[in-house]
Parts: sequence; structure tokens; C-alpha cells
Amino acid sequence: MALLWLMVNRWCGEVVALHVDHGIRGESSSSDAEFVRSHCASIGVSCHVIERDVPGELQKGESIELAARRVRHESLTRLSLDLGCYGVVLGHNSDDVVETFFLNLARGSGPFGLAGIPEVNGSLFRPIMGMSRESLRRLLRDAGWSWVDDETNDQDIYLRNRIRNELLPMMEDRINSGVRGHVLSLVEDMADLRAQEEEEGEEIASRLWRDLPRCIYTLSRDDFKKLSPRRKAWALRYLGRSLGLRTLSRSRMQVLLDLESRSSRWRFQWSSDVELCADRNLLSFAKRSLLEASCPEPFELFGEGRGVFLDMPFSWSFGDSGRSHSSGLVAAIPVMADDEVKVRSLASFAQRLRSSCPWWLSTFVPVVTINDRPVWSPALGFWNSRWDFPSDSVKYEGLCLVSFSDPDSRQEGEQYR
Repeated sequence: MALLWLMVNRWCGEVVALHVDHGIRGESSSSDAEFVRSHCASIGVSCHVIERDVPGELQKGESIELAARRVRHESLTRLSLDLGCYGVVLGHNSDDVVETFFLNLARGSGPFGLAGIPEVNGSLFRPIMGMSRESLRRLLRDAGWSWVDDETNDQDIYLRNRIRNELLPMMEDRINSGVRGHVLSLVEDMADLRAQEEEEGEEIASRLWRDLPRCIYTLSRDDFKKLSPRRKAWALRYLGRSLGLRTLSRSRMQVLLDLESRSSRWRFQWSSDVELCADRNLLSFAKRSLLEASCPEPFELFGEGRGVFLDMPFSWSFGDSGRSHSSGLVAAIPVMADDEVKVRSLASFAQRLRSSCPWWLSTFVPVVTINDRPVWSPALGFWNSRWDFPSDSVKYEGLCLVSFSDPDSRQEGEQYR
């Protein structure tokens, strides 16, 4: 309510009140929403109440607090865009900053988490973070405005509440009465370090980027290994945030860095559906669905036809004349009349034959075989086969012309058959 008073009396533009009913506290939550709606009507401010079912929208591994925050930000951002608002102004105050510091400290956060709540984050603005909760209550009393306290704030059912009601009063009473001010000063220092980490993390991620199809983001592991452990963590944390992934705790990040330094080939679960994969040369963020894709069965080529290898359209035909050649996605392969020509997945071959391909992509590489001997694969940028392609000098009775296309050119409804 203090934020609403400040916006109504200090903002020169139109003010629209947005309130999210999280569906957590039953009738009490609905009563709060009605209080906001009624007060806005009394001062002539347009009010929009969004009703959500946070308990029913929990994602795997998500606490009710994190889910409420995610749902609240999603709802407010979407509605503000629909209404054509300049942005969303949130009411976090300096006490929230202090509580968040200890909350993140307990969770093992690094400097980025200890820097607390950003004042500006995209279209989200927090203009009263320099004001304490009590100073905002005094403002409302002086203005003659009433407010409603969330009754769960006094219940120690959430970690934040235990920090607010137990830890901070104990520290002020028995350790240092100025602990809140000291934490706020430390948060400012952490914000400077966070800015440095963000800047350097972005520079490293951009410099080490490699173009690898099907993956979310890929880094050169050769160059990554040359970084100090701190800068490795900065680059990975930056990428995690940029990709919208949950921030790893310090202990989880250390597990990841230890894995990276010890092993040449590994996978690390970053979130429920995204993993970080490594081989000798590359590091890739990839969807789990990519890693769990099934290896297709071998497909025999005869006559003339069209098909799709996973999601790569291809065509083939047999002819009696011409010269053998291979280039990019097309090859004319010398064959004998009784040769058995097939398309197989690289993943079906022994490890020594596919070691130069990132292991998480080997399923998606088609290989043409003659009598089960690999002779050609299309050039896919990340993979150039070392097969012994038959030359014109070998005896042959015809050619098998095979042509693959970019996956994006696949016609809807086609599948590997």
C-alpha cells in the first residue's frame, strides 16, 4: 500500500494496480484481494486482480515460495504488456534485502546471490528498496491509509519468516544492533562484484562459443580449460542465467568444476530438462530429450525413394553410369549389383569409429554403409567422417546417389521409415 501511495502521489503518469491472489491462503487471500480492489476504487485507480493456483502449479523441485515468486512475476509481466504499461513496480524494501541476503547465504549462494534483489531487472522496478518496512508504515499512518498484513508473516512455516522473526531479532539483541545496516553495505559491495562477474562471464561465453546444431549453447572446452576456476564458474553461472536456468548453489557448482577438471567425457544435470555435456573438445548445454533419443534401426536402400533419418530428409537412387564423388550433403557411391546399401546411425558403431563426434550427437549422424562397412556420412559441420570412400579406381557396376537435406526443410508428416 505504501508503494501505491508513492506512485499515486509521485508518478506523473497513469497508475494501474496489479494484485496477484496466489491461491495459497484460502479466504484470507481472497479478502486481501478484495481490500486492494476496494481501496483502489475509493481513490480512482484501476485495479486488476489475477487469480492463480500456486500449489497446483508447482514445478519439480520447486518450493511454494519460489513457485509463488515465479507465478507472480509471470502474471504481472504478462498483464502489464497486455495493458501497455511502461513496466511493473514492485514493493520490496530494505528489510526484504536483508532477509534475502541471509536466505541466499543459507542456500550456499555466491556473490551473485548475496548481491540481493536488483533494483531494475528488465521491466521490473523496485523503487523503495532504500526504505525500511517501519518507515513505510509511518508513511501510511501519516497519510491516513490503512493496510493489511499477511498473517503468515508471523508464522515460522517458511525459512524467510524464521530469518525475519528469529534470526535477525537475536542478532540485533545479542550480537550487533546495527546488523541490518552492515548487511546492506555488504550487499552494495556484492552488487559491484556481481556486475564484474556478469560482464566477464558474458565476455567469456561469447569468446568461447562454438556453433553446434541441436544444442542450446556450446563452448570450446580446450579454451575453457585454460580459465581459472573462478572464471569458469562465472562463465557457467552467466550462461545458466541467460538460458533461464536455476542458479546452482556454491556446492553444486564445485561438484561441476571438479567433474570438469577430472573427466574427459561426462554429463551433469543442471535442471530437470537441461544437462551440460562434455567430451574432449566441447561443452554443450542440451535438452535431456536430445540425450535420450533412440537410435534408429538401419534402413536398406534399394531402387529409388525418399525418407527421413530422424529429422533429416534424404533421397536416393541407383544408376549405371557417372563418376563417384562426395561433397557436403550429397554423394555418388560406387556399388556392385549385389551390394547391400544401408543408412545407419553413427551411434550404432563402435566407440573408436565415432570418437571425433560429440557423443550426445552421434545418434543424429547418418552413415551410409556397403555390406555393413561405413563409406560415407554427410558433412554436418561438427562431424567430418574418416571413412574410406570408394574411388573411381575400384571395380563397380553402378552408383548409389544419396542426398541429405537440412532438417528444417522436412515436410510436415514425414518420418523415418
